[in-house]
Amino acid sequence: MLWGMHDDCNPVVLSGPGDCPPTFLGAPIVKRGTGQELCTKCLEILAVYDIPIESIIAAVFDTTASNTGIQQGCCTRLEQAIQHAILWNACRHHMAELHVKHMWSSFMPATKGPEEPMFKRFQKWYLPLARKAAAAAPSRQFPDPNVLVRWEWPADFTSSPHIGPYSITTTLALASKEWARAQLETNTFEREDYRELTESIYFYLGGDVSPYEAVQVPRGFRMRRPGAMHSARFMASSIYLLKMQLLSSIWAMKAREQTVVEKMAQIVALLYGPYYLKSRLSTSAPRHDLEFYYSLLAYISVEPAAARKGLDSVRRHMWYLVPEQVILCLFDDMVSDKEKKKVADALVALPAPRYFAPGKPNFQPVIRLLTDTRPSLAVYVTERSWLLFKLFRLDTAWLLTEPATWPLSPAYQELRDLTRDMKVVNDSAERAVKDVQEYANMTRDAGHIDDVILVGIDHRCRLSHLRKADLNDII
Repeated sequence: MLWGMHDDCNPVVLSGPGDCPPTFLGAPIVKRGTGQELCTKCLEILAVYDIPIESIIAAVFDTTASNTGIQQGCCTRLEQAIQHAILWNACRHHMAELHVKHMWSSFMPATKGPEEPMFKRFQKWYLPLARKAAAAAPSRQFPDPNVLVRWEWPADFTSSPHIGPYSITTTLALASKEWARAQLETNTFEREDYRELTESIYFYLGGDVSPYEAVQVPRGFRMRRPGAMHSARFMASSIYLLKMQLLSSIWAMKAREQTVVEKMAQIVALLYGPYYLKSRLSTSAPRHDLEFYYSLLAYISVEPAAARKGLDSVRRHMWYLVPEQVILCLFDDMVSDKEKKKVADALVALPAPRYFAPGKPNFQPVIRLLTDTRPSLAVYVTERSWLLFKLFRLDTAWLLTEPATWPLSPAYQELRDLTRDMKVVNDSAERAVKDVQEYANMTRDAGHIDDVILVGIDHRCRLSHLRKADLNDII
């Protein structure tokens, strides 16, 4: 179950397994926005649809106090109503944005308004220039790829022969560039801004900017015009930062701004961008969070203040390294069989509790296990790691076998598919918030808001597959 906030409406979305799309249930009006009130409204919506609360496996939420409060938070109250623990799936997009915003704050003071003045200035500079260039030479590419300021690869990579391990920046850059190249090859982007961020990272790190046959993508370099910007969403800011750095040879900035943009563009390309864009992968969440933490730990040698602020933020959001969630790594294809075996052995050595007491996950034991050397994911396993199996009620005999044979087990296959379908980002709730913004004002009767929104969503779904030509034929 997912929820988000818009003004005094609280959109509630229900997500299921497999091809079942997230379903908008309603947007009840909340007056105070407290955790108790939010929980009550969610339970009322479930009752309207005759959905038993015992069927709720997980809650997906932004990490606000009204959702996560240890006493009065909505998730706490929801568990108390269900009378057993569920999975607390903090929105991973929200987590990633919090981490990078704290790193950004080490360079720039907080902006009072909704827009960053530097980005607004860049937008005003870029748009007239792009129009002028298009009018003068419609067939020419703007901006010229030759003016792009790319990331300068460190000497330990460019020198030959190279001896010894690469520096942290080279290591991160190699991984990020290879990941971006693979994403552009597969060309499976849920949203165009995800594609734009991936392309910007790839170009910035030196990827081929011709119609790049090297990665077999039928698109050459194309910088899109600067779009929407809002201080509440750092992904848009990250695209701005990369564009500003790429065009820094022709766009004048103050010396301090240039330094900030250069440092933040590197952080976006090497750390934040890949982490954010991978964050919707539920079963990879424990591995990604551990990798991100130790990447930041190593990055202290590059940007001490920013890295430490990022680490402090990560320690406050250990949602997917707690015992209840770390077990997701058993279904991550990128975790080695050796590591999976350690996790499985640690789990089966512990008795499965008959009852899992409700309560907010405790980060402190996880933080204490974060030493200077990256540990095995198995160290985070406790008796509460059995919660996932309790909720899905599937056979666990496969845990006693070798990981290489797990895919042969129907129970493993089913649980793998269920966990991969599980939502760990709040995109569906954000889509519902947008629906509230679009449709809620079409009626003055608060009791009809849900009906109007549901009709609007149904109308959009019916027309979503149509092309412009189809609509012209209808007209």
